[in-house]
Amino acid sequence: MKKEILTIRHKDIMQRLFLHSYYRGEAHKTAGMPKHFSAGIQASESDSDMLENHISTAITECVKLLSRYFAVCSVKKIDENESRITELHLQPPCNFPRESLSQMEQCIGNYIVMRTLQQWLAQHKPDDSLLAAEEVKSSTIDIRETASLRKRPCRTAHKSNKSIEL
Repeated sequence: MKKEILTIRHKDIMQRLFLHSYYRGEAHKTAGMPKHFSAGIQASESDSDMLENHISTAITECVKLLSRYFAVCSVKKIDENESRITELHLQPPCNFPRESLSQMEQCIGNYIVMRTLQQWLAQHKPDDSLLAAEEVKSSTIDIRETASLRKRPCRTAHKSNKSIEL
């Protein structure tokens, strides 16, 4: 079996987190909350150490989830040019469609963003963390559905290249 590598770029995750938290803070401003309150919800570069810890926790949870469907060979963390990258070395089943790997990478990224956002909001606005928890559930379902995709087996007729679907 061929090992597949899924790459998680922490910089991309952070940018998405900043964007999500910014929009949530702005939504609270328009709802009439004080500016200092909504600014506390918005994550920034100064919070990156705390967010990195949350991202690591989310990756660990994601690996546990993936291990039900794939053989997780290793998780490799790489620090390059002040940019962190986590590589998941997976060995998917032989009937898993290879073209679904990019979709899987996207689902994993969504899960990590939402789970990290949920942890962030649990510290700063616990009421909003319940909404983020629903988004985490949705991301978990997406990962499970994508991971459980399988190619339908087919039987090849002897001496001819015609395949017969089962």
